[in-house]
Amino acid sequence: MADVIDLQGQKKRKLKLEQVRKLEAFKERFHCNHCAAKCAKCGAHGEPTRRLMRAGVTFCLCSGCEEDYQDFLSALDGLRDKEKPFWHNREWLGMWIAWLDYQKTLNNYLNSPEVLLALESLLTGE
Repeated sequence: MADVIDLQGQKKRKLKLEQVRKLEAFKERFHCNHCAAKCAKCGAHGEPTRRLMRAGVTFCLCSGCEEDYQDFLSALDGLRDKEKPFWHNREWLGMWIAWLDYQKTLNNYLNSPEVLLALESLLTGE
């Protein structure tokens, strides 16, 4: 009977270690996604980024992506530059809209009660 109990204990410890490993990987993945040292859009490292906010979501963009983002905002406001790049088309607008929706969805997920509980369990070791 002692062998059965020991196997159950080992199984529980193994599951706990696996869960901790997954939580650590989860934390790293999302921590890196919000790093202020890289551009949230293109992923460029080393170039200074500027923190921007839209619809309650904060993200950092490098100067090139920020310029493209400002063009996007102008296009949304109907301010079309006569000398806009030819690739600033409907699909380009859709790409920015989808990217911003993704940022908002990611932010909502990271602030969900379940994720906050998972991150808290990592910090407390429970």
